[in-house]
Amino acid sequence: MNKYLFTFIIISITVCFFSSCNLMKKNVMDDNCDDVEEAVISESNGKYALITNEEIFQATSKSSDGGFRKITGYAEYRLTSYDLYTGEIIKRIELGDMRENECVLLGITEGRLWYKSVNPELGFHARDPVTLDVVVPEKMITDANPFLQNNMSRPEWNSIKKFYGFDISKNMPMISDNAGYLYNIDPVNLKAEKTTSSLEQINFEENVMTTSVYLDKNNMLYLSGNPRKRFQIMNKIMDEPSFLNGEIIKSSSDAFMPSEYLSGDAYKDATAKKDPIRLNRKNEPENIFAKGQIITNDRCIFVLSRTDATDQAKVIISKVKFNGTESAALQWETVLDNIYREPDRGLDKSAFDDVFSKGNPDLSTMRTAYADNKLVFIFMLKATCIDEKSGKVLWTRDL
Repeated sequence: MNKYLFTFIIISITVCFFSSCNLMKKNVMDDNCDDVEEAVISESNGKYALITNEEIFQATSKSSDGGFRKITGYAEYRLTSYDLYTGEIIKRIELGDMRENECVLLGITEGRLWYKSVNPELGFHARDPVTLDVVVPEKMITDANPFLQNNMSRPEWNSIKKFYGFDISKNMPMISDNAGYLYNIDPVNLKAEKTTSSLEQINFEENVMTTSVYLDKNNMLYLSGNPRKRFQIMNKIMDEPSFLNGEIIKSSSDAFMPSEYLSGDAYKDATAKKDPIRLNRKNEPENIFAKGQIITNDRCIFVLSRTDATDQAKVIISKVKFNGTESAALQWETVLDNIYREPDRGLDKSAFDDVFSKGNPDLSTMRTAYADNKLVFIFMLKATCIDEKSGKVLWTRDL
């Protein structure tokens, strides 16, 4: 081959690689994500959706030296709503680079997800949780509150949570003006109410595993022991059921609590909707200790464990029912196919290399959400929806 032609080909390949035809570049709308920042279930007009904030890592260089991988690049993000009953994508929108388009989920009210974006075209707004359409643009807020016109704070992408939040006790988003004064925004009439309370936040990235929960207002339930863990209530250890490295499953969001901790209208509303409750719909403030717990209406909890002690151990999810503080009974257990408890050990080398062919996937991120008698478990960048009553896997999909 002519050496000049050869040089031209090499230069062309190099230019192509580092430009728009970069072989490592991922399609934000179509390719699998590399991490799941948030996962919540919400309802609109009687339809439930799983809403996730997904990270797409765009690698600009990769290298391997002595078994250690070095990856550099940047992250882009997208919002996706999945049909809770089928797992099908309802809507997906590209958010882009966080420095210019960071979009923080502040909280959830009936039929609305409240966000603050650094993109000035979006700003503070609310979306329909199913369609992801903007149903309350920032202009509606300033039209309802003229004093906020050109007066809402505009923090940098990494400072949003210092100026925007969510009032848990009133179930209202919180905003600030340029002088740093805080206001609660009524989610229905959009009126701003000045408040002297401190800014509150809802955590949508909670650790979903715990070894203890409150079974009721007075009794804490523990899982303890090694390697099989057993339940303990009031210093009483129950021999069975037991679980290999078992842990109790919580919600990814600390904005939820079981309906049994509520009273009056809030409890009736929760039971009728078969839905977990967002703090705080007239629930008693002292019950805040139960936030994030998943306890079903029939007094059951979910436990995550492993099939065996090998590197290829699969994930087991179990439902356990309690008879007061006296006994516990296993309702069902479901083994999740192709979900390894320790992904970095369970995957063979060829699968591991395939996973790292694009992006920089984080297989260790775990998220959970619970609503309408369905538990959604996200791990290894796969979402699995389990029917609470039967333990049947309704659907599973790559994210």
